[in-house]
Amino acid sequence: MCGGARRGGVAVATPATAAPAGSATVVPIQVTGDPAKRFNLVLLGDGYTEADLPTFRAHVDRHLNTPRTRTPTWPSAPTRATGS
Repeated sequence: MCGGARRGGVAVATPATAAPAGSATVVPIQVTGDPAKRFNLVLLGDGYTEADLPTFRAHVDRHLNTPRTRTPTWPSAPTRATGS
């Protein structure tokens, strides 16, 4: 186990450290209405590298600007009701 310890037979991991707060860049995609009366949707580009940022932005733009005729279908995860 890397960076952790054992206590009473239980492995205790060392918490990860976050990047410095000033290292992230916030890019507004859509700004609508009074900030006090709206919610913020935060999209994280996990899995995209810095070189992939234009691709990530294109994927976000395509998702936000595609007309929806029905509720979007997301990859399904197992549920208690179906078990699959």
